[in-house]
Amino acid sequence: MEWFKNNWFKVGILLVGILVVTLYFQVAKVKERNNYFSKRHVECVNIYKFESEKWSNVNAFEYNSAKDKCTIEYLRNSTEERFYKDF
Repeated sequence: MEWFKNNWFKVGILLVGILVVTLYFQVAKVKERNNYFSKRHVECVNIYKFESEKWSNVNAFEYNSAKDKCTIEYLRNSTEERFYKDF
């Protein structure tokens, strides 16, 4: 107990340092993940634009970040029935 009384400040500094480093790496991981999802969303928009130029029945797109999936929605010309293609 005597040792702790003499070194409480050093222990506190060490614990704060560990906390700061841990938070830094967690924030970096979240930023990297968000950058990835942003890039994937832009890719999905580009696929939608490309498909829209190529086909006249492209209706919508959706990027699902939980499944990391880009889905393009098409309409059948005669029935307006929807069908989907995943990229």
